[in-house]
Amino acid sequence: MPAGTLGSGLLDHLSPTAALTVIAALLAAALPPAPAGRTLRRAAWPGAQTSADRP
Repeated sequence: MPAGTLGSGLLDHLSPTAALTVIAALLAAALPPAPAGRTLRRAAWPGAQTSADRP
């Protein structure tokens, strides 16, 4: 059974408010790992000065 079908079947038993809250919580839970990566933390605009470059 595809995950989408299973998920929609489970969300079908909830009220619309509760279903949107569940979806929002799942999306929010997926966000913290993204900015925690070293590559993203080190990212800078081209030509931007870093604290090490300043006199």
